[in-house]
Amino acid sequence: MSAPPIPTRLAHRPTVGGLVVPWVSLESDRGHHLGQVSDARRVRALRQRLCQICGERLYADRYVLFGREADRSRGYVIEPGMHPECAAYSAKACPMLTGDMDHYRSHAVDMSARSCPDPGCRCQLVPAPDQAARAGAPSDTFFQVWAHTADYRIARTDEGPALAWPEAPLRIRTIATGVHRAALNLITQKEH
Repeated sequence: MSAPPIPTRLAHRPTVGGLVVPWVSLESDRGHHLGQVSDARRVRALRQRLCQICGERLYADRYVLFGREADRSRGYVIEPGMHPECAAYSAKACPMLTGDMDHYRSHAVDMSARSCPDPGCRCQLVPAPDQAARAGAPSDTFFQVWAHTADYRIARTDEGPALAWPEAPLRIRTIATGVHRAALNLITQKEH
């Protein structure tokens, strides 16, 4: 996969392999870790209504989130919302959302020999709470959800603060990824 063009809003962000490093990404003394989320930044973004990709305040009128069926069923997503243009970039750049990764990582990135570059940080360099349950599993189908910023709510969960699934989304688009995309491609090929 070639890296998509970086939008102006994200031009200030660091890159790894030509891809923008989301603001919520974990950083250690060995650099940025795509696919690993800093819990301290995640919580800060949720509470301050910051975009998880660029780190800037969300628009006054709308935001976007990516979630799975499991997220919709439980009523929240762990990750913060995004600006529509940051979400559009993510949909083209994130290997999980593009379908380039058809399975979750089989094991967590070993952070034990790494340290956070911020001596006052309490990030603990730990994997996401549900990472063990997803390890090696086929990727999920994701939903791209547009919602009014007025509907932005924090959900209290066992995993810490999360973004409540909007009660009245403006629009929901299904993003078939991984094995789900392969199955849809097979069905499409048979229909033609």
